[in-house]
Amino acid sequence: MAKEKSPERTPPAPDVGAAVLVVNTVVAGLGGLYVTTGSVAVTLVAAGSSAVLSAAVLWRRR
Repeated sequence: MAKEKSPERTPPAPDVGAAVLVVNTVVAGLGGLYVTTGSVAVTLVAAGSSAVLSAAVLWRRR
């Protein structure tokens, strides 16, 4: 009786780890910024800026 061959798995993209690192760094940095400044406005500006920069880095790596 012949064994059926299981479908081959594709390996994850090499940049997955870099994407996770960028996102985690942004989240940790924003929390630290709010704790340090206590300003919601500063934190929102930083969040918007970091979202744009993170998207640019991740898009560029594609």
